Amino acid sequence: MSNWTLATDRLLGPYTPTFVANGYLGATGDLLGIGSGDCHLADLYTRATDPADTVRARLPGFFALDLHNGLRWLSGLDRNTTLIRDYSQDLAMDTAALTTRYRWHDGDQRIDLATTMFACRHAPGLAVQRIVMTPRFSGPLKIMALCDEWRGDLRRDDLVHEPLHTTAAGLAELGWAILAGPVQRDTSVVIATLVQLEGAYRALTHTFIESPCRSGALLEFHAHADTTYTLTRFVTVGRHDLASGLMHARHAATAGYDAVYAAHAVAWATLWEGAIEIDGDDEARQAAHGAQAAEYGHAFGAERAHHAQQPARRQRLQRLANGAFVARLWRPYLLGCRDMDLPAGVAHTPRTGPGVC
Repeated sequence: MSNWTLATDRLLGPYTPTFVANGYLGATGDLLGIGSGDCHLADLYTRATDPADTVRARLPGFFALDLHNGLRWLSGLDRNTTLIRDYSQDLAMDTAALTTRYRWHDGDQRIDLATTMFACRHAPGLAVQRIVMTPRFSGPLKIMALCDEWRGDLRRDDLVHEPLHTTAAGLAELGWAILAGPVQRDTSVVIATLVQLEGAYRALTHTFIESPCRSGALLEFHAHADTTYTLTRFVTVGRHDLASGLMHARHAATAGYDAVYAAHAVAWATLWEGAIEIDGDDEARQAAHGAQAAEYGHAFGAERAHHAQQPARRQRLQRLANGAFVARLWRPYLLGCRDMDLPAGVAHTPRTGPGVC
């Protein structure tokens, strides 16, 4: 295993959500790579702006996905090694990208799945998610891309959505944006989503979902055996208007997943030019990479300078400097808490939200 990768192939056992963050925007993934856990934005609180007396606001879960194979929804499965096979989940610390792979083996309805999610380092308000599906049967498929507002502390005040259309590249595309809040005086947040589906635009129907606690798209199409279908979601989060949020998401979608990920990786590579390297000890080297990856996820540009003035922040930076962040603490923090035998008394629940301090 690479010193830059934390990986597991264990489906069973304890699991806590894995964080991906860029220091401004953070989100958590789940066991199967389809559920949206807590999402956070730096300096967004439910009470006051004073860091000494605040409760951090959770954003609506903007990475929620679900897939229907003609028999059942994927999110309704228990941890069943008969239904979920060849499972793996990897966190690439050098790019803060979480990738989950497995085969959903439901009788004759077999689907190979791979999901990836990351918060862009080069564009702090942008997060990207991709699911690649290869069914081994022919038949109907449904996929939902949702924003789960019930997960967060903000509530929708307004919503706009665009009709489904086909792009010049042959992608089915649908966008929507919600205005959530306010949780502070004169503060609200726009979450804009643009979804692209590749491979199914000719036989695609859709329903826009707008309920009191969630919004999003239900896409239905007839899948062909051994054909790959790819859904990519571009999410922008910020304090702007609905139209601007959709425009920013569309710019990212126009650039395309490969270009966005390449820019994201270059931004991370620039940070890693000053990485701590420990020769001759792979475990210590991985621990150092994990500590730095987590620290970079908690600081972005001016945010780092601002939060470095807080006492708790200074203490964490000092612990990083003196080497107190070790592998047994950071591996479970970064990936699932499943592959580590934690000593008694070790607190492995993060005290801060992803991407914020």
